[in-house]
Amino acid sequence: MPAVAGVAVPLPEVARLVAHAIDSSGHPASTIAKSSIDTAKDFSEMDPSLKGSHFDSSFLSRVRNDKIRKPNRGKLIVLKLTLLRLDDPGHLSWSHEQRSAALGKAVEFAKQVSAAVAEARVGSGSRIHNGTSARHARTVELFGAQGEFLLHELEDSSTGEAEAKLAVLHKLSGDGDDARYWTILAATANPDYAPPSSQHELFNEARRYAAEYHRARDVEAARMYLRHAADFGDAISAFQLGQMAELEGDARVAINWYRKADELGHPHGEQSAKRLSRQTDTHEDA
Repeated sequence: MPAVAGVAVPLPEVARLVAHAIDSSGHPASTIAKSSIDTAKDFSEMDPSLKGSHFDSSFLSRVRNDKIRKPNRGKLIVLKLTLLRLDDPGHLSWSHEQRSAALGKAVEFAKQVSAAVAEARVGSGSRIHNGTSARHARTVELFGAQGEFLLHELEDSSTGEAEAKLAVLHKLSGDGDDARYWTILAATANPDYAPPSSQHELFNEARRYAAEYHRARDVEAARMYLRHAADFGDAISAFQLGQMAELEGDARVAINWYRKADELGHPHGEQSAKRLSRQTDTHEDA
């Protein structure tokens, strides 16, 4: 991966978010750091990406004093989870729903910090928006906050996986030039990388990334991959979007995606749309 130009920039908002989370808990850094070991181990069963994401006291000191250019997402999630556990003496008996809710809060905390990083960089004219990073700017223009988040993933990985994700997303959006650019970078970082060679493989990759983000409780990123794949003609992605919307209780959106899946040839799209329409009509009549 090419070296990132520029120097570290002050990120006061990042420090404020982290410092507030730590200070409001009332626990010393040493206690938080020690507890993070069990937290990372425990929650890695729900989110495998958190495995090994514990931290020491020096990490807490550096991140709250603007000494880290971009805090590691996994450690931020574990930090928030650790604080939630320390605040609740009964955390060992949490139900699956309570654990899921805690993980959701932790993921949201990590997103807030990432957004603060992005905002600080925009103000400093850094990597994503400088004149030599037009491709990065196009990613942000096309995909908004989720595009920013994907670009930040580049700094956490040296395996080419982040570049591969961007290549697939740009390909699905119809941006072939940028898709080739990210494909080349992915192959440079990982000589074994084999880009999708057919539409079928492209859709499979998009759904794989969506499933990965969904497991990490990043529903918006998962939905983004599925939506672009569906718009590009993938019936399965459209059907999965319908299922997601139905589980979230949004029947209208679910029916629309099921109908889209039917138009694209999914064998259960029409049936699912009719089923949900009947259920909705019955509920309204009652």
